[in-house]
Formats: sequence, C-alpha cells, structure tokens
Amino acid sequence: MHRWCCMMSVMLCLALLVPHSLFAKDYTLPDLYRLALERAEKIKVSEQDVVLAALDKDKAVAGLMPRISGFASHTQYSRKITNDWGGLVQPRHTGTWGAKVEEQLSLSMREITAVSMANKGVEKGMFDLDNVKEEYLQEVAAGYYEVLKTQKGLEIADANLKRLDAYRLAAQKRVQFGEAPRAILLRAESEFSNAQAERIKAENELAVNKAALARMTGIVEEYRLVPEAEKPRPIPPLAELRSAAHKQRPDLRALDYEKQIAEQNISYLKGQHWPSINLSGGSQMSHQNPSDEDLNRESLYGTFSLNIPIFQGGMVKADVAQALARLRQAELKYQDLKKNIDVQVETAYRDVVSQQAMLKYLEDQRTYTNENYHALVRQFELGLASNLDVVDANALLVTSEQKLAQAKCECQVSLVRLKKAAGMFLSELGLPAKSVDSLIQKPPLFKPYPKMDGWDPGQTSRNESYGH
Repeated sequence: MHRWCCMMSVMLCLALLVPHSLFAKDYTLPDLYRLALERAEKIKVSEQDVVLAALDKDKAVAGLMPRISGFASHTQYSRKITNDWGGLVQPRHTGTWGAKVEEQLSLSMREITAVSMANKGVEKGMFDLDNVKEEYLQEVAAGYYEVLKTQKGLEIADANLKRLDAYRLAAQKRVQFGEAPRAILLRAESEFSNAQAERIKAENELAVNKAALARMTGIVEEYRLVPEAEKPRPIPPLAELRSAAHKQRPDLRALDYEKQIAEQNISYLKGQHWPSINLSGGSQMSHQNPSDEDLNRESLYGTFSLNIPIFQGGMVKADVAQALARLRQAELKYQDLKKNIDVQVETAYRDVVSQQAMLKYLEDQRTYTNENYHALVRQFELGLASNLDVVDANALLVTSEQKLAQAKCECQVSLVRLKKAAGMFLSELGLPAKSVDSLIQKPPLFKPYPKMDGWDPGQTSRNESYGH
C-alpha cells in the first residue's frame, strides 16, 4: 500500500511538472476559418438576416394563395313562436355552417412583383452574408498572423536575453582581470535587465493576442498555431484584379440586387392605381328546430367584385416619389462602392508588391547585423572593441529581426486583404457554405416560431427540413 501511494505521488508530481503547452491543440489557419464560420456570433446574426428575407418571401408567396375559411353559428331562442294560422315565426334554435374561398388580386399583378422582389431580397441577403464572412475571416487571418508575429517576437526576446547574458559574463571576466573598468559591467547588467523587461512585455503581448484570436474563433482550450507554408504565388495584373472585383465582390453584387429591388418597388407601388378584383365562393348549410318547409338547407354561391380606386389623396403619388428617390440612392451607392473598390484593390495590390520587395532587403539586413554582432563580440573578448560597439550591434540585430517579423506578418495580411478586395477570398478558401434551406427550419405544428441556428427556446431537436 505504501509503495502504491509513493508511485501515485511520483506520477502526480511528474504530471504537474509537464508544461501545459504539451497538451495544447494545434490549429492551422483553415481550421480557424472553419471554427469562426461555425461559432462567430456576428456571422450568425447575418445568417438570421437571410432567414428573415426567406420568411418575407414566404409571406409574399402567401399573398398569391386563396384564403379558405370555415364558419359556424348557433342561435338559441327563448321559445317557439307561431302566427294565428300556425306558421312558424320563431324556431327554438337555428344553426348555420359552411366554408368559403376568397382571392383578391390586382390587375397590375403587383403580387407577382412582390414575390420577385422577395426572391431578390433572399439573394441580396446571401451576398450580404458572404461579405460579413469575408470581413470576419479577414480579421481572423490578421489575428492569426499577429499571434505568429508576437511568437516570433518572444523568440527574439529570448535570443536577445541569451546574447546579453553571454555579454554580461564576458564583461564580468574582463572586470575581474582588471582589463576593463567596472562601468562596462554596470552597462551590461543594465542591458540585461532591460532585456528581461522586454521579454515580459513580449510574453504579455502574446497572451493578449492569443486571447483575442480565441475570442474570434470560439476556442476555449489551450492551443498552438501551426505556421502556414510560405508559397510564393504570382500576383495577377492590377486590371485583372479590378475586373474580378467588379464581378465577384459580394457587397457590390448585393447593391446590384438592391437596385433591382428598388426598380421593381416602383412598379409595385404604381400598381395601387390599378383596379383590384375579389373572387369568393362557398357552401352554406342551415338547420332549425322545428323545421320549416321554406328553409333553404343548402346553398352554393360565388361572388365577383371589382374595386376601382378613384381618389387616394396623393398617397400613392408620394409613395412612388419616395421609391424613385430610393432608386437614385441605390444607384449612387453602387457607383460610390465601385469607385471605392478600385481604390481598395490598387491599395492592396501596391501594399503586397512593396511588402514582397522589402522582404529581401530586410532578410539581408538581418544577415548582416547578425554577422556584425558576432564579429564585434569576438573583438570585445580580445579587447579590440568597446562595450558600446557590442551594445549597438545587439540593438541593431534585435531591430532588424523585429522589422523582418513585422514585414512577414504584414505581407501575409496584405495578401489576404488583396484577395478580399478582389472578391476572391471565399472562393479560394473552398469552405462549405450554408444554403437558404439549411439556415431556416420549418416550425412544427402549433409552434409560433421557427427553430434557428444558435437559438432554440424549446431546446428541441432540429431535424425538420424547410420546404418551400
């Protein structure tokens, strides 16, 4: 028993000594994209906008459908009343029941226009959803590369701390042998303390950036990022990127649908000037006690009515004028966004080109500063270089490494920004996209609300599929 307790104690101590990072889960950038699409509340809010648009379409289709209703009534009288000749004046009770069908349509067929507008509203909602996804995934990519940059910054701080520790020991030896004044050792201690502070700062920055990325992707456990393999790809010409952006940008296509909806809305509102027809038909059954020979027990009927608007006080005219103004607004927003897209594409394109060109020179600078530092360290150990030369060379090496890490991060973020500006981001990722039918679920009978992704007040299953 004592041996078993000792073994358990040893195993527990070993488990406590194992770093938590060994249990961290690895994530690649595509993994983060997938998690963000599944868990991000901002994307789910936009998905519900598509759900609302699909329900508006169902309401528009319902406006074309005839309305069927049933009716029934029962009247109980206090007593039966007859006249002097025995004819029935008031029965004891009567009953009426039946069903009727009603259909109301405008001769302008504005109801069909409403269905077409609702269909375009669903398409616009899907493009708005794609735009929200692209913007959010761009933030995820920026957070991913920011974490990698701060990880590299922590490695640079560790390497700097190691170099300054070696420099501090070398200065201590020279002071002990009387080869250098004590001021050199004090300067080395000062630089070493500053490096320790910088490492703490880098470690804190890494923790903050990892927390921000975990918030965007919904990660709750400890995790590590797997760096993406750098694959240099040729950048298409600027004119080709602009053309692709005009065809593929989801926000621009959404505004195009907004223009089409605004155009159809004018026709829809003008339809209020047109006459409307009302068709109805039904069957009615009657019963009374005591019965009467003159009672019509069963009847079928049909009604046709025509409603012609003559004077509406200028309401329709004002509605049409507002619709024309909204159409002009949609056209102006479309042209404004199109021009802004050209600027965004050119800006992102030039950022990528400049960042890629800078990388080569920054790598050369890092190589030269590294060789310069080690050469000066050897000279300092031989008494051929001053401590200020070593400190300056080390500071220049740290700066070059930090600038190189910053440039690599900005280069990758610029590539993502260029894909987003050109409308190629989502298509290149190849991530699965939800359809309208998968976003909305048909509610079961007697349920006043549809069950949606991430919101289920009844905590019931979501196995029903929505059918139009």
